[in-house]
Amino acid sequence: MRIGIITGIFPPDSGGPAGYVSRFSSAATEYGHHVTVVCLSDELTSSARYPFRVIRVKRNQWKSLRMIQLIYQTAKLAYRSDIIYNHSLGWASWIGAALAGAPRVSKVVGDEAWERATNRRWYRGTLEDYQKKSAFSALRIFDWIRNLPLRAAKRVIVPSQYLSKIVQGWQIPEEKIEVIYNAVPSPTLTSVYAPPAELTQLVAIGRLVPWKGIDGILRALSGLSDSVHLKIIGDGPCLKELKQTAVQLEISHRVIFLGSCDHDTVLSHLQTSHLFILNSTYEGLPHVVLEAMQEGVPVIATRVGGTPEAVIHEQTGLLIEPSNDRELQDAITRLLTDNELRLSLVIKAKEKMESDFGFEKMVGNTLRVLRLTLQDSSPWMTAFKRRRMIDQTG
Repeated sequence: MRIGIITGIFPPDSGGPAGYVSRFSSAATEYGHHVTVVCLSDELTSSARYPFRVIRVKRNQWKSLRMIQLIYQTAKLAYRSDIIYNHSLGWASWIGAALAGAPRVSKVVGDEAWERATNRRWYRGTLEDYQKKSAFSALRIFDWIRNLPLRAAKRVIVPSQYLSKIVQGWQIPEEKIEVIYNAVPSPTLTSVYAPPAELTQLVAIGRLVPWKGIDGILRALSGLSDSVHLKIIGDGPCLKELKQTAVQLEISHRVIFLGSCDHDTVLSHLQTSHLFILNSTYEGLPHVVLEAMQEGVPVIATRVGGTPEAVIHEQTGLLIEPSNDRELQDAITRLLTDNELRLSLVIKAKEKMESDFGFEKMVGNTLRVLRLTLQDSSPWMTAFKRRRMIDQTG
């Protein structure tokens, strides 16, 4: 297949979705498919080399011009591709693919409408509450922006059963939705996890946005021994506020804000940490939890979104209720003092990764969905698309 991938985030951008696109594209190329990626980027050039073509569109420019460029590049790519697979950038990918007559599959990793409303402080409720309350007021425009491109897609891929239910609530037919769990490649650590006797290093990784609950981790840390320190990897609009919180709690000397890091650096920090904490109030199914489990780092996570589909309480990690600083503090203390539990969680987490979250399995299932979509969509190709395929095949 000739696969065109459209994404708003791609290396050197950090984060799970960026890494997913890069790794999936490389794997699909190894399997003999021809992959081209169109992405937003801060810079139009990169020193990184990939086994597939990358077309970068400047992120920081006038939005209307950026949209025109994205539609143009997507249409151009779709004309030469069998299928378009988009990650965010729904409108540009929809219009571009439609102009060229290419079928399109969309991946949904969260509710962009809720995120927009929350980032603008226009809505302060949970994701679940938003599904019930967003059908009125100015927030309806966010729902409309989110839903139309998805309804036009041939299929929608989601990384968890939880998100499948959420997307069905947007009037997307259940039969159109495919659940394919996120996955990460084999671990880089070769030895069994064996932390030193004194456990002092915690790590939190993610965008510094309100729903990640980093402030709650800081409050929990303030109630722990001074020997316990925290690394925070990520950037975002809450950075200044979080630094102020650390100062107010008088723990700034125990907290390191590392900013955005490339994937290899993130893994190295995971490997030198004793606990990984995800304190979100909202998640689809985060790659970083899978990476921590794969690397043999014990996980504490909130019981939200698709996370419990990977983190099984007291089996592959510890689950806590969101926005509960005391429960988080107790969970950290428990894992820092219970060596037997810690080792058991690590072993069972690795088994869970092998059985349910294998990288090859994820790639194979995704390619299967793209192939089926292409087969189902061939009668609907435009005359221009059919002409191009006839010209190429002779």
